[in-house]
Amino acid sequence: MKKCIALIAAVVIFFGFVFVYENLNVSKKSLFVSGSAVLSEKDNKRFYGSKTFDKIAYEYEDAIKIIKEGFDNQSSSISIHSCNVSIDELSIVINYIINSGYYYVNNSYSYKSDGENVISFNPDYSMNSDEVKKHNAEIDSVVKSVVNKSLSFNNSIEKLIYIHDYLVENIEYSVEENQTINNLYGALVLKKTMCVGYAQAFCKIAEKAGIKTYVVSSEKLQHAWNMVNINGEYYFVDCTWDDPVFDKINLSDDPVSGYGCYKYFMCSEEFFVNNKHHADDYLVNGENVMGVSKSTDYDQFFWRDYESLMKYSNGSWYHDYGYSDNQINYPSDVKFSIDKFTFMDNKSYDEKIVRTIKACWENGSQFYIVFNPTLQNIDGFLYYFKPDGIYRLEENGRFNGKGDLLIFENPTNENIYDFDIDTENGKFTVIYGKDYEFTEDNGTKKTYDISDYFCKVQEHQYVLSEEVGNDNRIYICTACHRTMKEIA
Repeated sequence: MKKCIALIAAVVIFFGFVFVYENLNVSKKSLFVSGSAVLSEKDNKRFYGSKTFDKIAYEYEDAIKIIKEGFDNQSSSISIHSCNVSIDELSIVINYIINSGYYYVNNSYSYKSDGENVISFNPDYSMNSDEVKKHNAEIDSVVKSVVNKSLSFNNSIEKLIYIHDYLVENIEYSVEENQTINNLYGALVLKKTMCVGYAQAFCKIAEKAGIKTYVVSSEKLQHAWNMVNINGEYYFVDCTWDDPVFDKINLSDDPVSGYGCYKYFMCSEEFFVNNKHHADDYLVNGENVMGVSKSTDYDQFFWRDYESLMKYSNGSWYHDYGYSDNQINYPSDVKFSIDKFTFMDNKSYDEKIVRTIKACWENGSQFYIVFNPTLQNIDGFLYYFKPDGIYRLEENGRFNGKGDLLIFENPTNENIYDFDIDTENGKFTVIYGKDYEFTEDNGTKKTYDISDYFCKVQEHQYVLSEEVGNDNRIYICTACHRTMKEIA
């Protein structure tokens, strides 16, 4: 139901109705705002036949140039009398331009015509030039930061994983009927948007990272997503539907860090059609692209069934995956593995299980799998949790986490459900739950200072401080001097 409500709300803002009134040859129109965007280069040809892939850019090149200059200068009146653009064509062109990042242009305008073609039109702006300058700087700052981090990866697929994960983790899906947030600015600065914002943000960042990317829209689905070009093959990416707000009601009510999936990441059209994207009107820049994303290379990739995001550290990606024996009679029957994936190129990778850890929640005589135990990364170190505490993954670790460091010992008699790290504010939040399902009624949250438990300097090392018995060893950090306990 929640998903339906969200999509219905999306219809209102994403596919608005057109209203027209006439007054002495001056009219006002509300734009049909779709998910397509000006993202193709002029020399980028269509995948088949002689048509260009971006026909709007070619057919209305002069009008687009004039209108963009007007929007950039926030002109109150823009003359296009020389462009021979009809009233209906103007709506198409303005819609096309707005979705390339002109978030401050409202979806309505007035115009003058000679009865057939538009002479001039008057845009409606949501903010003044000083506000636009400030907001553009904010957008550019986020884009630059994400792009710079993505460029540290050697291949395109890892760059896309990083960009996808950043958006899924940092954006909250919104059902607000608010044009201000349903765009690039809402996604990257306000961190709240609808599908168009996700798609525009992914496209903006991926393009800056050197990966040809498009925004795809479907009127029938009332939805927008992306298409990427990797080595001449085209794949669909839907960050919106990889955000758990749609599928995890308990998580959408109280989201925690690390949740997200790759169900709609690097998919063929066949996969999309078979997984809730069934339509026959996939458009990029006004042109139908049905049949373009043919490659199934990634359809059965290792991440397809993940329900939490991978974390990167020292050249590899890590993911933890909970599972159990066929019959759960004892806590030892429940465990999870921490898997390591090292990409050789865009399609080949090395897979290794680096740790198998027995850990479960107990509720009377019942035992449960640790629910999607998320990994977190601080200063290049990876951390995982068990019901009794938070641990740092060490290279010398062994079966059941022996050799890993307990950096936060659970101070309650409840289970740790998850933990969320806020490095920007120097805090982390531990989520405690009494039962397997975390709700407001049976769960609590407590916030702690990172500096009290996690080191913030990459150069520091933990060194053996003293022996305690036969099984426990105490380590001390040479940077912050906090002691850590090795798992017994």
